Amino acid sequence: MVLLVFVLAGFLYWVITTQHGTRWALITAVQQLNGQVKGVSGTVWGGVSLGSLQLALPDIEIDLKDAYLQVSWRELQDRRLHIQDVSAATLNLNLLSTPDADDDQPFAMPELPVLVAVDRLAVGHLTISQDGESLPVNVNQASLALALNNAGGQVVLQSL
Repeated sequence: MVLLVFVLAGFLYWVITTQHGTRWALITAVQQLNGQVKGVSGTVWGGVSLGSLQLALPDIEIDLKDAYLQVSWRELQDRRLHIQDVSAATLNLNLLSTPDADDDQPFAMPELPVLVAVDRLAVGHLTISQDGESLPVNVNQASLALALNNAGGQVVLQSL
């Protein structure tokens, strides 16, 4: 049993702290969601870059180019998810129509186990479409910061 714990800990360390492990984990996870990721560099621990990411989920199709994610993982000890940077040069979202649910319940924010802080959420060019038809929205060079906890949230629009 102890050997199994050491093997799993070693595997997790490999995935989080090495470029090859991070690349393998992202490619495997995205393929399970019938997506594709290319140009993975960096590590989960130090910051990871993606050349492109395509995902086709039941309600949305996502096409992301030149993305970057950096998280301060040590702050999870203090029950704080601190995302220093999440950005993309291009983000294309295609919202897919789904049958209307008979759920008349208003949205209620679930209980968060951690405080969430994002220093920089940025996109160079954002396009949004509904079932493949472009919406009359054009967003360029958007950047914001946000903080979220169980009491509420705050969004600071830095540029648009």
